[in-house]
Amino acid sequence: MARRHRTISRRRSLSQRLGTENILSNGMLYPIAPTDIAIFQIARNAPNDTEKENR
Repeated sequence: MARRHRTISRRRSLSQRLGTENILSNGMLYPIAPTDIAIFQIARNAPNDTEKENR
C-alpha cells in the first residue's frame, strides 16, 4: 500500500496577506478601502493550492 504524505497547512497571517506596502513604519496599517476588503473576502473563500492537490 502506498504511503500518503501529510499536507502542511499554509495559513498566512494578516500581515502576510496584506503585504508590506500597507504597513506604516510604526506598525500601524494604512486605511483599507471597502473594495480591498471585498477582494480579501473573495480570496479567503477561494480554494488554496493545498486543497486542489488533495482532490
